[in-house]
Amino acid sequence: MKPEHDPIRAIIRAVLVLLGAAAGWRISPLLVQDSLSQGYITLLCALLISLFTGRPSLWLRNSVSRVAGAWVGLPPQAVLAATVALTFALIVSLLLNGVISNIPGYSWVWQIVTTVILAIFLVSIALINQKFFTPFAERPTQTLTIKGISGVLKLIDTNIIIDGRILEVSRAGFLEGTLIVPGFVLRELQYFADSSDRDKRNKGRRGLDLLEKLRALRHLDVVVREFEDTGGGVDERLIRAALEINASIVSNDTGLARVASLQDVKTISLNVLADALKPKLGAGDEISLEIIKEGTHPGQGIGYLEDGTMVVIEDGLAFKGRTAQVSIQTITQTSLGRMVFAKVIG
Repeated sequence: MKPEHDPIRAIIRAVLVLLGAAAGWRISPLLVQDSLSQGYITLLCALLISLFTGRPSLWLRNSVSRVAGAWVGLPPQAVLAATVALTFALIVSLLLNGVISNIPGYSWVWQIVTTVILAIFLVSIALINQKFFTPFAERPTQTLTIKGISGVLKLIDTNIIIDGRILEVSRAGFLEGTLIVPGFVLRELQYFADSSDRDKRNKGRRGLDLLEKLRALRHLDVVVREFEDTGGGVDERLIRAALEINASIVSNDTGLARVASLQDVKTISLNVLADALKPKLGAGDEISLEIIKEGTHPGQGIGYLEDGTMVVIEDGLAFKGRTAQVSIQTITQTSLGRMVFAKVIG
């Protein structure tokens, strides 16, 4: 979504223009007396403000995204604690207002200052003791939606949702049972979807759309479940959550898979599945291949198999831009995937 098509930013700009118009309407009686001239001044102020709302609206939009992302990332008990504390602060402020309003020199500023001080004080206390709100913040899906069969429980990682291939794999019937979306993964997707960065925003929205499509599959149960926030990164929390409910993890993160295996947590990787389904080539096989570009060493040419595997062809540079018959020499597995070495025949 382009910045000029951002609905939140458009709303912010509209509010700023309305505030400019309101300011113009308030000051217009001080400048002119007739209503028509006052209307012109109001319109002029609105137009002038609209010319200078570009950068302020973008700054406000980014600030709203950061605050929303931080709020969404909080554990449920912290959100509940802060909400209760703010509500209590407002109630106490209203009660105190009836007392301090009789003090000489009292103004509405006093009430705002009192409310802010109470809010900061009570929210701080509530967040320090947020563990007392945990029983009230737990969602009923924690126990009602878990089937309790260890063989079918799978936790899905953020990267596997954004990847998108899990939908086709599930439609083909290779994934079944219960897919569990941890609450912190869903909040991370929501943070991406609300990001001011275009790439992150597109990934987040694509991931949320994919979850809706997964939920529509009849042979698959997609469940959102909250886990206790014990700190650490998303990978650490995924592994602890998998150990807690005896589930496997669906993820393309190689590092996560290695750490999980050390703790006896099974990881399902779509990258491994894709590699297993690639056509198998062996030393001595002959194929026709188009030489695309020059290699890193003199005389080398580079081509690609249909699945994207890079083939380094010895003495292949002379056939650049043409198709040549090559013989496979060796196949090497690297951290980035397979690499095939070949040479031109004849």
